[in-house]
Amino acid sequence: VSFAAMGTQEFIDIQARAKQWIQTNAPEFVQEGSSMSLMFTHIGIRVMMGSIKGALIALVLISMILVMSLKSVRIGLISVVPNILPGMVGFGVWYLLRGEVGMSTSMVLGITMGIVVDDTVHFLSKYIRARRDRGLSVEDGVRYAFSTVGVALWVTTIVLVGGFLILGTSDLANNGDMGLLVAIVISIALIFDFILLPPLLMLLDRGDWAEEKNTVGRAA
Repeated sequence: VSFAAMGTQEFIDIQARAKQWIQTNAPEFVQEGSSMSLMFTHIGIRVMMGSIKGALIALVLISMILVMSLKSVRIGLISVVPNILPGMVGFGVWYLLRGEVGMSTSMVLGITMGIVVDDTVHFLSKYIRARRDRGLSVEDGVRYAFSTVGVALWVTTIVLVGGFLILGTSDLANNGDMGLLVAIVISIALIFDFILLPPLLMLLDRGDWAEEKNTVGRAA
């Protein structure tokens, strides 16, 4: 039996209906269906679920490391938002564009996690330096972060997005889709770091950094 091109969930539904029909009408002939398409459909689902679980575990571990390295639970928790949202929004945009996530695009979370976190860490490290070492206010700390790493984040994002967009022109669908989705996620990450992260800091980071600096110094 041949079918037209269909999505992963449609393929799984047809397999389930076919198996149920055979169990009802010809139970003596019940066997597990097999084909290359069916095999890769199930592999794709497992890869996607594994990527999601791996990304969530990585996010938790990264957040813990950021709390220790930045010496601030508050900033470590704030960093979770710009680290997790780009992937979620990127996959939402991809669903609107293509309607499904394939095996290659399901690995994008793992590919982009390090890049997304790197942007956030650079911004927050400069912000903390301004607050803790220079004694600046929240607003001035954000301005200091923009002035020191803003251009660098723009340049690295443009270079990375340009490279992955070139990959997105590949005639091989798996490579092309992966390149386009990575470019989308990286672009969204920069937007969130510049538009979402500063308001979060201004809203949630109202602690006394001078006192926190003294506490850290005494603990050391």
